[in-house]
Amino acid sequence: ADRLRPALERVRFTEPLAPFMSTVTAKIEPAHRLAALLVDQLTAPVRFTQAATELIRSGATTFVEVGPGNVLSGLVRRIDRGVKTISVNTVESLDRAQEALSR
Repeated sequence: ADRLRPALERVRFTEPLAPFMSTVTAKIEPAHRLAALLVDQLTAPVRFTQAATELIRSGATTFVEVGPGNVLSGLVRRIDRGVKTISVNTVESLDRAQEALSR
């Protein structure tokens, strides 16, 4: 984290196209906080359940997990079986996700 912090502090983050929910704070956060939050995510406890619950309460109906495995997708389904989850871990699954999200 100590080596990552200076690199992230040099990055100029723009406001995201979609709201950014931090799993560190379980709140929607602005772009100017992204660098610090990304470092904190490596060193601080995360509040994934609270963040996902808040997103669902705010109207989120689809969650996309990017990376190996689908642990987080499973956790989201345990929080609310009514939400849709999409796991992206290959180029092919990315294509399928794009197709599913465009419907």
